[in-house]
Amino acid sequence: RPAQWCAAVRLMGAGYLTGLGWMFLWNARRRGHADAAAEPAPPARFGRSVRQAYVANVLNVKAATVYLSLGPQFVSADAVGVASLMQLAAVHVMVMALWLGVWALGLKQLATRFDARAWRRRVEALGGVVLVALGIRTGIQPG
Repeated sequence: RPAQWCAAVRLMGAGYLTGLGWMFLWNARRRGHADAAAEPAPPARFGRSVRQAYVANVLNVKAATVYLSLGPQFVSADAVGVASLMQLAAVHVMVMALWLGVWALGLKQLATRFDARAWRRRVEALGGVVLVALGIRTGIQPG
């Protein structure tokens, strides 16, 4: 009896995997037809994005915790105070602005060459093939 139950559960799992894989393949195929007629999305407005990022960082409790707990370790004991921590924060802001600016420019260049819709279709199609293959393998495996 237990072997029959295990075989039934295995076959249900194989059916689920195969069905899920076919659904992925169907969505990838359907998206390909829908994306051909779709218009590109309008670009986000720069000022709005900067405001959202600023508010998210200012309201981030973790950042304040890091500065209050780890900041004094980078300042000599006789210089610990508001001015020295503000100076340390200013250096951190400049370094991060440079770092994030480089990343933003690189990602913008990549985005002009990258078609996210096409990649999503490819990933869905590959995932569908893998799931169908796993479902078939699971279904034909001897119990």
